[in-house]
Amino acid sequence: MIVHHGKEAVALLSGQILMSEANLVCPNCRSDYTHVHHVGTLVGSDEHEAVMAYDGTTLSGATPQRRSAVEIVFSCENCPEYFALVIQQSKGNNLVEVHQNVDSRSE
Repeated sequence: MIVHHGKEAVALLSGQILMSEANLVCPNCRSDYTHVHHVGTLVGSDEHEAVMAYDGTTLSGATPQRRSAVEIVFSCENCPEYFALVIQQSKGNNLVEVHQNVDSRSE
C-alpha cells in the first residue's frame, strides 16, 4: 500500500472540474471515473481515544495513530485497483491521506 500525504494527497483530490465541482481522480491511473465502494472506520491504537466504528460505518481495519479514522474506499472504472480517502483525526485536526492499492475492505 502506498500512502500519500499533504500536497500529494490534495493533488489527487483535485482532479478535473466537473459541473463546477472538484472531482476525485484515481491515484493508480489518473481516471476521474471513480465510485464509492465502502465506508469504514480504521480503529486507533489508544483504547481511551479510539472509537470502534463511527456511526454509519463498519470496521475496516486499524490505524497506528491514537485516534480512529474514517476510510472511504473507491473503485475505478478504468483499472482494477482500489484506493481510499482517509480522514485521520489528530489533536483537533483532521488530516487527509490517500491510500493507494488497498483491498476492497468489504466482502
